[in-house]
Amino acid sequence: MKIDKTNEFVLGFLFNIDCTKVILIRKEKPYWQKGFYNGVGGKVQEGELPIEAIRREFREETVLDIFYWKYFGYINDSGNKISLFTSLIPTESFVKESVVNKTEEIVTEVFLDNIKNIPIVYNLHWLIPMAKEIINSNKNIEAIITYK
Repeated sequence: MKIDKTNEFVLGFLFNIDCTKVILIRKEKPYWQKGFYNGVGGKVQEGELPIEAIRREFREETVLDIFYWKYFGYINDSGNKISLFTSLIPTESFVKESVVNKTEEIVTEVFLDNIKNIPIVYNLHWLIPMAKEIINSNKNIEAIITYK
């Protein structure tokens, strides 16, 4: 059976070694995310597994090639499936300064203590703490979140 990838996406959260920072992107599209920060992600291409998609999307949008990603569930939202991933980078800092990716979106590291002071996509208030807890544990969790 062929899986339709037209509505399949990935979303990833990369933390620094002590989990005080996360990489986020100030979105320009889709329109409902414009001006808000979100995790790194995008569409799963035909013939691609979600784990391959998160690695590719992260490399394309941040220039960081992160090999290890831990899957922790998915969001089902209006027929869109968004697979969730988290990872650690073994340094205290990711980038020397904010980067503008090829879609003109700003990629930056954000201190978790400062997250409440920036405009973020509504579900990041609980997705980021969930991703942080999962990457810091040996638990294998699959969260299934459905929006109606």
